[in-house]
Amino acid sequence: MAESRHCGTKVVVVSPDLCGQHQVCRRVMPPGPGTDGALAMAMGHVIPSKFHVGERNRSSWTTCGEITDAPFLITLDDRGDGTYTPGKFLTASNVSDPALKNSPNATHRLLMMQKDGTIVDPGGTLADRYGEEGVRVEPEPDNVDPTRVGG
Repeated sequence: MAESRHCGTKVVVVSPDLCGQHQVCRRVMPPGPGTDGALAMAMGHVIPSKFHVGERNRSSWTTCGEITDAPFLITLDDRGDGTYTPGKFLTASNVSDPALKNSPNATHRLLMMQKDGTIVDPGGTLADRYGEEGVRVEPEPDNVDPTRVGG
């Protein structure tokens, strides 16, 4: 944490009690009793709406696509009243494309969407860690763009 701060990162600690990070942080935000849930919901609303919807900040999209599981597709579960809830990750075993459906470890092969809207296997997922092909690392940049999260 001290090295991050030395390199220019603005560190803010949200903690009701004294902890070791207080020594290297720029600001301390102690939440009041019973407000921690509201603070978490506010952060969960402000960060995506400001950096992903409002300003469409390219660096936050890139970071989101590179270090999170956000680019992977998910299924939607029908609640029966015309609304849907997020389900599990969409795997190769759930699609109708025979090349994907019959691929090795299809039940663990997570999928992404190409720039043109087609569903592809980016490689380097859990399905590639175990099998005859060995470990594949990163998706090819020309094939899959993980920063296309949310359009």
